Amino acid sequence: ATIAGLPETGRSVGLGQVDVTVPGAGDVPLVGYDGDASWIGYALIHGRWLSGPGEVVATTNVFRTTGAHLGDTIQIGAAGRSIPVVLVGEVFDLGKESPDNLVLRGSWADVLRLVPTASIDRWEMQPRSGVSAHDYRSAVMDATGRSLPVYTVSDSSSDAGFLLFL
Repeated sequence: ATIAGLPETGRSVGLGQVDVTVPGAGDVPLVGYDGDASWIGYALIHGRWLSGPGEVVATTNVFRTTGAHLGDTIQIGAAGRSIPVVLVGEVFDLGKESPDNLVLRGSWADVLRLVPTASIDRWEMQPRSGVSAHDYRSAVMDATGRSLPVYTVSDSSSDAGFLLFL
C-alpha cells in the first residue's frame, strides 16, 4: 500500500517464492507475482507471459530437463499439495533463484494454493515516467522509514558486460 500510494510509482508488483517439485526436474523455485508482472523485463523466447493462475513461464533449462513443451500441463507440488499448471512461455532468465537455472514464474494465487502460509517478501517497482530511479529510490526509502533495503537496477542497454553477453 505504501509503494502503490507514492505519486512517483508507475508500476509495482509484490512477489515471493516457494520450492515446488516438478516431475523430471526435482525441486524448482516457483516465483509468484501478486498482480501483472508482464512489464518487469523478462524477454520471451517462445510463447507469452502468464495471464493468471494456472499458467507459468519457465526458463529454457526447465524445458530441457523435463522434456516438456510449450502448452503442456505439468503437475507441481509443495507441502503435500499438487496443482496443474500450463507452460505458456519460455523466458530468457538467468534464474538467480536456482544454481541449475531452473525457475518457474507464475501467479501468487498458485503459490498460496500450494503453501497457504507463504508470504510476499519483495517488490519490483518502476517509477512513473519522468522520475529518476535515484529519486524514486529515495522516495520509497523515506516512505518506509528507511527500514527496508531498496536497490535500483540500471538500464542494461548501457552495460557493456551485458551487451557482450548477448
